[in-house]
Amino acid sequence: MSQVLTVHLSTELYDCIMERAASANRSIEAEALDMLTATAASTSGKESTQQRFRQLANSWHKAVAHLSSSSKRESHPAYQAIIAMGPPVVPYLLSDLNAHGRHWFTALTAITGDNPVPEKDAGVIPRMIDAWLHWGRAKGHQW
Repeated sequence: MSQVLTVHLSTELYDCIMERAASANRSIEAEALDMLTATAASTSGKESTQQRFRQLANSWHKAVAHLSSSSKRESHPAYQAIIAMGPPVVPYLLSDLNAHGRHWFTALTAITGDNPVPEKDAGVIPRMIDAWLHWGRAKGHQW
């Protein structure tokens, strides 16, 4: 007996999985399943969401801090694992954005389906940060 699983993804997350699958010459289903399995395995046990986020964020930062390419930074497995963690990591993303100014914009958009950054401010990092922090406060997030 076979089972069917339907998953609704944001356009950004779907596109990212598609890109990773294509670059690895794999099916999107296989790539998505691997990401889901890795996330489930990594968050099982006693490790908290916050601990897992910090571990992944530090790993990601160490691996990509020297890269100028947004697509390379955002396609890193740790960044994708953070996205796969979903809404529970939004306060941690906002906190890190506030404290360190790391570029979590794509992750926040992928997870929330929102993008509060006005088109005129796209690429202006301080304004993008301000827009997301304002969005977070308006949504009741605390960090």
